[in-house]
Amino acid sequence: MEHDAKCVRTKRLANVASAVIAMALSPFPLADEIVLALLYAGAVARLARLHGVPLGATPWRAFARTTWNGMLARAAVNLAVAFVPVAAAIANATTAAVLTTSLMHYFDDALADTSVAPEILGIAGLRDELKRVLFRGAPA
Repeated sequence: MEHDAKCVRTKRLANVASAVIAMALSPFPLADEIVLALLYAGAVARLARLHGVPLGATPWRAFARTTWNGMLARAAVNLAVAFVPVAAAIANATTAAVLTTSLMHYFDDALADTSVAPEILGIAGLRDELKRVLFRGAPA
C-alpha cells in the first residue's frame, strides 16, 4: 500500500473510531474526551511513523494544545444538548467526527513538513482547517 493511501486509511479509521467512541460513551461525561485523546495520540504516532518522523521529533506540545482547544470547543457545543439522551449521543458522535477530521489533516500536514514548526490552532483555526479540507475535496 502506498504511503498516501496509508495516511488516508489512518485518518479515516480515526474518524470512524472517534464517532463510535463518542456515541458509545455519551452517557458518561468526559469519558469520551479521555478516550479520544488517546486515540489522537495513537493516530499521531502512526502518522509520524508513516512520514518517517521520529516520535522524539514529533511536535507533541503544539498537537496537544491544538487538541485541547478543539476539545473545549466540542464540549461547549455538546453542553447545549447534554441532557437530551438521543440528541446527546448524536451530537457527541458528530462533533467527534468533525473535530477528528480537522485534527487528522492538521497532524498529517504538520508531519509532512517538519521543517516548519506547526502553528497551534485555536477554535477559529480548527474551523478554517475543516473548511480547507472540505472545500479542497481531500479524503477524510
